[in-house]
Amino acid sequence: MQVEENAAGGGGYSGEPFRELLIMALAIDRIGCLTAAEKLRLLDRTAGAGAAARLTPRAVRAVSPRRLRAVPQEPGRLLEAAERERSRLTQLGGGCILYGSGRYPPLLTAIHDPPFLLYYRGNDPDLLSSADHLSVVGTRRPSGAGRRAAFAVGFHAARRGATVVSGLARGVDAEAHRGCLAAGGRTVAVLGTGVDTIYPRSSESLARALIADGGLLLSEYRLGTQPRRYHFPNRNRIISGLATALVVIQAPAGSGALITVDHALDQGRDVLVHPAGLGDAVCCAGSAALAADGATILATAAPAPPAPRSGATVGRRLSRSLRSELTGVSACYGGPDG
Repeated sequence: MQVEENAAGGGGYSGEPFRELLIMALAIDRIGCLTAAEKLRLLDRTAGAGAAARLTPRAVRAVSPRRLRAVPQEPGRLLEAAERERSRLTQLGGGCILYGSGRYPPLLTAIHDPPFLLYYRGNDPDLLSSADHLSVVGTRRPSGAGRRAAFAVGFHAARRGATVVSGLARGVDAEAHRGCLAAGGRTVAVLGTGVDTIYPRSSESLARALIADGGLLLSEYRLGTQPRRYHFPNRNRIISGLATALVVIQAPAGSGALITVDHALDQGRDVLVHPAGLGDAVCCAGSAALAADGATILATAAPAPPAPRSGATVGRRLSRSLRSELTGVSACYGGPDG
């Protein structure tokens, strides 16, 4: 179980005993009526010696100007549940990262409504602190060209040293993760469930491979959280927030990928559209509209580029270079690029 104990910029939490801070944060995260900012405020007021006595219904109401409903009346039960959750995270080979800690992703810190806690499974949470991330999104029902394009983007991003961020869904997400892994890269899957619940079930083997190859499963939802329709639009702000650029492969009108685009634009990220998303098919209606509205279109041409020099910065340069270097993976995928 890992959490930053003496985190730089930790909002006053530096020096707090590791275990007490962790358990209190996990307990507070179970109070669903509070926003992330309110949870931080409550943690600031309750953490430390005698914390359990300070976590009262009155303290919960005091951190919010809103009239709260369903305030827990027995905070002690929250702490007991937090203890169990901590043990379960340890068993899963994961942990959690508190907002304001040294391991919290810097890019995510700056977005609107950053998560209070990030739960993860994987061996290297420091992967999130790298600036070299590229987010890839699109429909769950892409065409063959869309699948090949997603794989190619993931492959080339990894070859250039970037971490690919996507959502582990069927279709575009899964192919982007697979392309990254095929190139020997590491990838982050942001879930709309707890990190102990893989959705869809068809992605379970991909999730295992992702972790085995040094990647992470990531979620703002606590363990045991099942998929709900509203979870996925919420998690999309994390997918866009972790990277400096977002590539849309194919997206129909009304696609969840377009919600991610809205978040990316609000966050000041680059938004790029792959040519595979410019056709007349239903799966391309939303991505084609983005291009018509002025989004940058990737130009696919060259063979696979050489690996980057050691220490090379990718970031925004990667998003620009991908515009002309997204082919040459047919040997890995079994077909020409789309």
